Amino acid sequence: MNATEITQLLFTTARDLGEPGVDAVYGWGMLDLERATRPVGAPLVPLADSMQPLQPARASGTIGRKIKSANLDFAFFDGFGRAFSAKLNDNITFREVGRANARLRGDDAVASVHFGNMELGFAKNNLLMADGFLQTDRDSFISFVGIENSMQFGATELFQRTRIGVSNPDADENSMVTGFSSIYSASVTMGLRRGDWKFSISAPDMILAGSMDMHLPTGRAAGGQIVYADYQIDLAERPALEYAVGYGNWTAAYIDNPQSRDEIYFMYKTKIAF
Repeated sequence: MNATEITQLLFTTARDLGEPGVDAVYGWGMLDLERATRPVGAPLVPLADSMQPLQPARASGTIGRKIKSANLDFAFFDGFGRAFSAKLNDNITFREVGRANARLRGDDAVASVHFGNMELGFAKNNLLMADGFLQTDRDSFISFVGIENSMQFGATELFQRTRIGVSNPDADENSMVTGFSSIYSASVTMGLRRGDWKFSISAPDMILAGSMDMHLPTGRAAGGQIVYADYQIDLAERPALEYAVGYGNWTAAYIDNPQSRDEIYFMYKTKIAF
């Protein structure tokens, strides 16, 4: 900071005395050096070559948990351009939609074709969604290949369905997330049917491999330039397991989420044709 900026900082942070505001007896007031060392004004972050207000970012559970586990520091800047260190974890909120809610709403958007027991198609999900200073594509499209098999043992049918997919999500230019590698994911379901009963266990939407690149401001150099640090976040994680039992149009399920809250849901599905 130059002399003029330091003087303005000391005036701005002084403790007012006497008449409100600047007055003839006390001037700007009493120096408050402790206050002068704290951020002054709204916090700002550098995004796309400009300073923008720092507001908490929302992220999907998948990338939100991974960022939090990395426990990263970053720098924000005050109205005088001074850099202050903060925890990235304190500026992120989770957007846990919940797998049960997704089942009830029928969020799965899939377009596919079948060749015997093989399936080729595209699916949409928001596993890597984030906004604010972590802005990414809201929806990611996954290209997948699937295999379905079933075996009959008397009145009992054993079945399995496996989908292996790859996606290439994008980050917004106004983001600390600078890009993704190819994201490889899988969805596996195994179970049995007997009459109106159905039992299954599945690992839905698990990320097998992939990473996310981040470019975080960390402070200022002696010449005033903003200093950055680059990080690569591994996105592979232990999958959730969904245990379901169904009878007719009814389904009850328990979802074991290793990284968040477990879930239980009951669902009745039917359709009416005209």
